[in-house]
Amino acid sequence: MHRAHEKLGASRARLAEAIETSGSTPLNSVTIDSENLDQGVHYAPTPRLVLDWVHDIFTFRLDEWCFIDVGAGRGRVVLDAAQRPYAHVIGDEFAEEFCEIARRNLQALPASALKAGRVELRNGDAALLDVPQLSCIAFLFNPFGPRVLESFIARMLQSHASVPRPIIFAYVNPIEASVFERFPELERAHLPRPTRIKFKLLSPYSLEIYATPEAKPYLANMF
Repeated sequence: MHRAHEKLGASRARLAEAIETSGSTPLNSVTIDSENLDQGVHYAPTPRLVLDWVHDIFTFRLDEWCFIDVGAGRGRVVLDAAQRPYAHVIGDEFAEEFCEIARRNLQALPASALKAGRVELRNGDAALLDVPQLSCIAFLFNPFGPRVLESFIARMLQSHASVPRPIIFAYVNPIEASVFERFPELERAHLPRPTRIKFKLLSPYSLEIYATPEAKPYLANMF
């Protein structure tokens, strides 16, 4: 990890000490009821600075959007999104223990900090996710392998075919980014220059943004 990224991330800690989202955990230490277990990736929390940089891109009003954290782990991304004015925030996690920790963390968040209209954590497989019929931002921090990623994208786009609307995929640490290229319905966005510089200089990770055509007006100057 870049030293600057680690130092700045620590200085940006906003959650209460009682909220346990840190640390790395292998999947063989938790309970997972899914045929896609082999596609899972060990748990590691998304750096808080990265969350800020991603959200800096979304300069539009959020109160009609759903934010989905795919592979929610212990809930750090969900808690961050819950403090922003989304209509609906969903965390989907297939490890039972992680999901329970995330729910406890959400309960520990002060009510005064909650700005989202609705927040929920689901213990389930992303390949079977029930997608709300709202404009959506799907956040991924390299949560699983290519087979499940392809199934998840296909499920999102099936929902889009039923109700055409803006859908944005924000993919951090995009190891399997080539999977998105299999879907002609999606277009890759060009990150704003300040965002590119921050990821290049201050983070070991990179970011890719893919979106449906309806999302283009919301991502000004990125296409």
